[in-house]
Amino acid sequence: MMDKSDCNTCHQLDKPSVGPTYLDISRRYATRVDAVEYLSRRIIEGGGGVWGETAMAAHPALSEGAAAQMAKYILSLTNADRLAPSLPLKGTLHFDRHRPDEINGTYLLAVTYTDKGGDRVGPLTAREVLTFRQPFLPAVNFSAIQGAMKFKLQGGTMPGIEEDMEFVIGNNDSYVAYDNVDLTGVGELVLGIGQAANYFGGGTMEVRTGSPDGPLLGSLEVHQGLTDIGFSELKLPIGAVTGRQQLVVRFLGKDAQKPVCALVYLKFLPVSG
Repeated sequence: MMDKSDCNTCHQLDKPSVGPTYLDISRRYATRVDAVEYLSRRIIEGGGGVWGETAMAAHPALSEGAAAQMAKYILSLTNADRLAPSLPLKGTLHFDRHRPDEINGTYLLAVTYTDKGGDRVGPLTAREVLTFRQPFLPAVNFSAIQGAMKFKLQGGTMPGIEEDMEFVIGNNDSYVAYDNVDLTGVGELVLGIGQAANYFGGGTMEVRTGSPDGPLLGSLEVHQGLTDIGFSELKLPIGAVTGRQQLVVRFLGKDAQKPVCALVYLKFLPVSG
């Protein structure tokens, strides 16, 4: 929810920006009884004078429920630090607290270590915050787009589509890019696509790293026949790629006047065996 708003323009999790970090906000209001109500009101109404001269923009379009959900998330960052017991230096964490139907969420792992200090220097504390995303990426959550188009389909306008959905229309010679995608341990990329003979012309989808002309992980042919309509999945095995990469999906049309297809999502499957 916060990723889809303008929150990240002024606030970061643990790095100073235009406004205070989420962790600083959480620490300040963690013990306040009415923290959720207070922060919700600040999010909706905006204001200034609490964290310096920079005023916070108002968000009147947000519902009270949405603002409260944002406030609870911010406060949970400190609550997790205060309530979670110390863990061993080595071990395994299971990210299993999400709802089965939640596919867009992330886990934030805040790790703090304090040493015993020495004779001249007291204990030193190091902190690291890691973000773990689901191996499912909606196509519209791109970091960059060139030539392609984000499109929202209203529920009920097509058979089988009951809820609103968003996807990327891959025009000829266009691309979308996704930053900081960790491909370590990924053996196969699944692309969820939409097709319709009266609108799409088919073509090729290239998957590259770094840039639209970067190293090629693989390519997929999209065949658009007269009876090809609806949604399907295309699977692309990828080689041994490690670390965080910018992932680029490039569209090359068979018919220069028609989009290749609609890109709905990307899924990342582990190396088998």
